[in-house]
Amino acid sequence: MATEAAGPAASGSEQSAVAEAAADDREKPSEKNIHTPHPYTGQGKDRGQRSRSNPRKMKKTLPEMSMARLQQKQTGEGLPQKKKSVKDQLKETQQELRSEREAREALEEEKATWTKERNFWITELKKMEELRQAETRFSEVLRYEEVHKLTLEKDLEQQKLLTDLEDMKKQRDEFEKKKKLEIEAGWREATENWVQKMSRMMDTLEEKEEEMEKLRRTVEELQKELDSKKSETATNLDEEDKKGKEREYHLNKWKVWYSYFTINRRTRQPQSSCLNAVMCSSEQRNCCMSTAESVSLDSTQFQAYTGL
Repeated sequence: MATEAAGPAASGSEQSAVAEAAADDREKPSEKNIHTPHPYTGQGKDRGQRSRSNPRKMKKTLPEMSMARLQQKQTGEGLPQKKKSVKDQLKETQQELRSEREAREALEEEKATWTKERNFWITELKKMEELRQAETRFSEVLRYEEVHKLTLEKDLEQQKLLTDLEDMKKQRDEFEKKKKLEIEAGWREATENWVQKMSRMMDTLEEKEEEMEKLRRTVEELQKELDSKKSETATNLDEEDKKGKEREYHLNKWKVWYSYFTINRRTRQPQSSCLNAVMCSSEQRNCCMSTAESVSLDSTQFQAYTGL
């Protein structure tokens, strides 16, 4: 870029030099209008001076004359010169026209070059502007992509968090449901066990009630048998009591009469109270028995006496 910038600068200086030369050529009067000056006055006799009746031509030639004088002063060409022929002047004029045409062509070529270079630089500037705009758009696209990427990552993280939260809720619901089912199963099992236990207890109670009913019936039967046997036994006991009482009455009676006649008076007195031995008390009966024992009456004699 530096060399390219230096190139147009150099060409610009050359162009300015060429432009100055062209201006000098335009300002420089042609040799055909420059005539030999007067040997004394230094003024040349030209076509304008000869025909003073045409002021328009004089107006046109005055600048040329002033430029010629200025050039003569600068170059020191103040000496009189020979007047050139028309042919030489024509050649010089043609040469000047040719040089002007060549200069004009060079200027046109340089102008075309400069136009081409200007167009090139305009194109380059347009390209640079397009590149800058493309870079700007690219940076905007990159920034948009980065923002979109960050937004997408944020959305993904938020979606992941929401998914994790939903999974945790599902796991919690499943855990609670499982726990509830386990509790219900435990309660159901405990209830079934309790029902089975109660049914077994009821069956056992029914069996026990049946057994108790059987035992009650057996007890009633045994009670009836006992009552019947008891009545029979009571009857037998009554008969035995009667026989025993009769036997005891006769025994006591015999003892009393026996003691009355055999024992002395001292032992006879307490026995007199035992005459009614059948209705006496147990103490009196014992007394009678002790008296009988003291008498030592054997059974054969008692049976023979009582007839029992």
